[in-house]
Amino acid sequence: MTENNHSSTALPSTAPRVLVIGDIGQHTYHVGDEAMTIASAQALSEGGAAVTLMTRDVGHSARYIGTAVNREAANHEVANHEAGAPYEYLPFFLFPWAPAERELTLAALECILAQLHTDRERPSITELVALPQVQALPEVLHPLEQTVERMVDFADSIATMDAVVVSGGGNLNSRYGWLLYERAAAVRAAEHAGVPVYVTGQSLGPVLNPHDAQVLERMLRTARSVTVRERSSLAWCRERGIDARLSVDDATDYLAASPARTLHYAEGVSAGQVLDELPERYVCVTVNECTEQQAQQIACLLDNMWREHGYAPVFLSHFGDPQNPESGDIQVHQRIAEQLSPSTPATLLPILHADQSVTVHRGAAFTLTSRYHPAVFSAAAGIPVLALVPDAFTQMRAGGALSLYGLGEFTLPLGMLAGGVPELMVAAALRHAAVASDARRTELLEVLRAERAYLLAQILAPDAETHGEADARGNAEAPAPFPAVEQVPALPEPLGATVRAARDLFTETSLTAGFEWAMSDRAHSWDAEHRRQLERARAIGGGHSAHGIHSAHGAEETRPVTVEPESSSEAAEMHPAQPSLLARVARRLRG
Repeated sequence: MTENNHSSTALPSTAPRVLVIGDIGQHTYHVGDEAMTIASAQALSEGGAAVTLMTRDVGHSARYIGTAVNREAANHEVANHEAGAPYEYLPFFLFPWAPAERELTLAALECILAQLHTDRERPSITELVALPQVQALPEVLHPLEQTVERMVDFADSIATMDAVVVSGGGNLNSRYGWLLYERAAAVRAAEHAGVPVYVTGQSLGPVLNPHDAQVLERMLRTARSVTVRERSSLAWCRERGIDARLSVDDATDYLAASPARTLHYAEGVSAGQVLDELPERYVCVTVNECTEQQAQQIACLLDNMWREHGYAPVFLSHFGDPQNPESGDIQVHQRIAEQLSPSTPATLLPILHADQSVTVHRGAAFTLTSRYHPAVFSAAAGIPVLALVPDAFTQMRAGGALSLYGLGEFTLPLGMLAGGVPELMVAAALRHAAVASDARRTELLEVLRAERAYLLAQILAPDAETHGEADARGNAEAPAPFPAVEQVPALPEPLGATVRAARDLFTETSLTAGFEWAMSDRAHSWDAEHRRQLERARAIGGGHSAHGIHSAHGAEETRPVTVEPESSSEAAEMHPAQPSLLARVARRLRG
């Protein structure tokens, strides 16, 4: 096991303290989330900042990223932390899953923040607990005294920072609403404390209920600088008059540690030997969802790639529990591998640390993926990609990322795997890769470096110590406009037009289903909350304990329902009155 110690040149202890918020420390390891946060933290640390990482699990992140400072031992005071030293960690204030519960939680936090930052004497925990907004907190956050104490500690920790950076991700939407609210909570704490906020490499939406959209809009308006990673997110900002810039994913230039960091696996599981025995030429496969029929179709495509090009499939998970080798993407990979021809050699890898995952991607001859970050890592390394799209969310992100390289046509809805279209797109991607230069990839790396230099210039500016009371941009100039690029055709016409029309209608259908779910989920959540409030009032009026009635609710963690259909056929079932997908494509092509 490699020791995970982050290191760089030590700088003076007066370096600005920067809190970097990413989705790290999850029990189930997520390669892309970890990679974005590590890349952002490393760039800031090397640029002269003393970085604290917000995490869902301090021990998890300390083990897989670097050694943490024991904050409790420091008695919640500002620890002596220098730029270049191992990262410090700050736990998230975790939000409930249900829309009503997360909205109530944010309202209570907002009220507490207002009380903490008044000119009068600091209120006691008892006084804060008595606030009506705190009393309205869902029972999942009872006992209230403990929740308020955690909120106060959370706010105080953020107030010690010189800047807050909300690092890249695809969680600013109603699909992952609790994650949106956790980031909004940190930004509001920074806003009340006068700590400048910066937002980098985000995807916005595409599914946002109106209330969540307001929460997101306020968060972005609070920020001094906002970058997004696809044109649809940029359009969302411009429609609302929010100053934002287009950039690339924060993990585009991810630099693996040497030697690479590894994960802690269940007994009997080892990635080292398998990595040493990878085929010389392989297609890297990462698929997180598909039907049985689609698994057969993907297997057929992989068999063809082995016969035609000599690319052996290597299945690389991006989501999974290292302690449970059967969890996450590996389940789908096993189903696909079972459908392969006996003559097609296949390698199934366990979930790997981001360091090792990126290395595997950069060694591939081709990438086939239904996840976002395999497309990011591969396009940045000049590896040809075909993205298989299960929903509008993936189309926005994967299609958006590939379009920055001129490869936006190389996305295909999972429901269109039948026939010869996938093989034609693979052949087109290989032809393009054979003649493509490094110019565009170099250009986009320069975009990312310019954005990071701009971010650092703002954070390191002398008047940044005023914590937002003055403009801390110094003499830094905003990066140049994002360079345009023409899209490479993936298919000959008129077949290309047919696939584009089908893809557009599939995206539209998926978005419709997603919005309907988001609105329904919020409505049902508030209905349930109102029933609980009524029952609580009746119990109190009858002399019964409300806790006794709702103890089960407080003990369990309610997970969200399915957000979007896995395919256009599922969406069609949700809207039976609508014409079939092929009929709508034909109608659109006829004009």
